[in-house]
Amino acid sequence: ESVLYIVGRADLICLVLVVLAALVYTPCVSERVRGPFAVLPLLLSSALIVAAGLCKETGFCFFGLIAGCEILRGLSFSGGKRSQWQRCLRFGAIIIVGSISCILRVWYTGGTTIDN
Repeated sequence: ESVLYIVGRADLICLVLVVLAALVYTPCVSERVRGPFAVLPLLLSSALIVAAGLCKETGFCFFGLIAGCEILRGLSFSGGKRSQWQRCLRFGAIIIVGSISCILRVWYTGGTTIDN
């Protein structure tokens, strides 16, 4: 029954892009990527989330899920200061990119109004 409520392809494209973003971002959270390429998963997953948000507004919510994942991972973390610093930088980048993309989308579309 819930499949019947999918109006078009936008929901499915948003879902695929969000799942891809999660798969790309997973090495960031587990800190398996080191060196100069450590920022690439963050950039690619942010681009995928922005693309998902442009398909369907709910795609932008995944920025919040990734930020929550970083917070929870930081609470259960017992590593060094460098890893904690990198986590804070990733968290800040997620919040900044997510906020800018949402603000730009609302500015471009003029927001959402309810017609009576």
